[in-house]
Amino acid sequence: MTARCKILLAVFLGMITGCSSVRETATVDNVLNAVDIIAAVNAQSSSIQTFSAVGSMNIETPHLSQSAGFEIAVRKSHDADSMRIAVEGPFGITIGRALFTHNRFIAYNALTNTVYTGDAKKGLQAFPFLSEIEAEVLIDAVSGVRKFNNTLTAPDSFYVTSKDYVLQFTRHDYSVTFFVDLQSMKISKVQTYGPDGALWWEEWYSYTPSNNGGWQPEMARIRIPSRSTVVEFYFDEVSINTPLSSLSISYPNDVEQISIN
Repeated sequence: MTARCKILLAVFLGMITGCSSVRETATVDNVLNAVDIIAAVNAQSSSIQTFSAVGSMNIETPHLSQSAGFEIAVRKSHDADSMRIAVEGPFGITIGRALFTHNRFIAYNALTNTVYTGDAKKGLQAFPFLSEIEAEVLIDAVSGVRKFNNTLTAPDSFYVTSKDYVLQFTRHDYSVTFFVDLQSMKISKVQTYGPDGALWWEEWYSYTPSNNGGWQPEMARIRIPSRSTVVEFYFDEVSINTPLSSLSISYPNDVEQISIN
């Protein structure tokens, strides 16, 4: 295996695996309240049933700095989302493929002819680059539909800046701050903190106007301070709500199989 392939394989494996307690409401004219903001953001997410894209991704760690191409397909549902991603090396050669469903994780390493399988929640935990990130957050990040989950319905603090609505939620084991862009009504930044106030991870999202008058993702960036890791996705071609073939990955019959428990 060449050094170049080893680096790209590492990229692939890395990819697959102070708030106020007083609730405030904005009173400025034409400014939405927190409940309406959450509803508007999640309505945009709910309108997306399928998402596919091709683009490039960059990963920066203390030991690695590399880029690769990717192709992704996501099917959204009220129960759980499914995601298939393929990572490409030089000359469009597929290095590996991965599939996440609500209860299964499977990844094929084309360079070593190995298949990894296991519980979806353990899939990311097995790999160091993104082990702190929840699978739900990663799927949202790479499909341009970051949203508020069902437990985040009423913020503990809410205010408005010149660019964003800012909603802060505090729970017993974490806190999270969302920035919602005033123009697109999409989440532009998320900061998630642990109970000790340490920043667990930080997300940034940018969008560009689409031909139908909406917005489509342009860039997604995740930073994990504890690992000095930054992962970026740049979307070159995006298709929303177009038919998808079956979300599955293929591999030869003679693969080595490894279970991740």
